[in-house]
This record gives sequence, C-alpha cells and structure tokens, in this order.
Amino acid sequence: MTIVCRDIIIHYFLNYSCILEWLCTILSGALAMPVGSAVFITLFYHPLHDWFNIHSEVPVLMWITAIFVIVWISDRNPASDSRTPLNSGENSG
Repeated sequence: MTIVCRDIIIHYFLNYSCILEWLCTILSGALAMPVGSAVFITLFYHPLHDWFNIHSEVPVLMWITAIFVIVWISDRNPASDSRTPLNSGENSG
C-alpha cells in the first residue's frame, strides 16, 4: 500500500501542471500573513512584552533576525540537487 501511495504521489508531483503551481502560490500567499502573525504574537510579542515588560521593538527585531537567519542558512547551505550548474556555452549569444 505504501509503495502504491508513493508511486501516485511521485507521479502526481513530477507531472505537475500550471494549475498545481497556481494552487501552491495562492495557498502560500493566503496563509503566510495569518500564520506569521499568529506565530509572532504567541511566541515573541506577548510573552516578552506582557510577562517581562520588554519594549515592543525588541520582539520585532528578534522576529526579523530569526527570519533573516533562517533565510541566510537556507541560502548558504543548499541541497546538492537544488541548483543546476550553468554550462558556459548555453548562455553565450
């Protein structure tokens, strides 16, 4: 059963269409703001601001720094197959 499900999933995602690409774009755009706000408010802002009386700027800067570090680490350590090497002959005009 697992192999059948795996084959269906691989077939579905390897043969993706423009509709699937739009669906992923719309879902990520629709969920980014509410999920990001909920995480910021529950993990950073209220515990630090309400319980420890820290100014609002500190949790905001902590959140921006955390996002920056996540992006930096992801960009600096890509998976081995995430980027294809450029051939020098393909880009010459």
